[in-house]
Amino acid sequence: MVRAEEDWEGDVVHDSYVLKENGQLYLFYTCWEEDAIAVAKLHCE
Repeated sequence: MVRAEEDWEGDVVHDSYVLKENGQLYLFYTCWEEDAIAVAKLHCE
């Protein structure tokens, strides 16, 4: 499970979608009780 880091995001990441663009991964998700959409760049090791 992916958890949010910031208070404004809420408790957990909801409705997530991973997009691969030019070799980079991005995670789109809803936050703040599904009133907002956020994106994060993923770094894989």
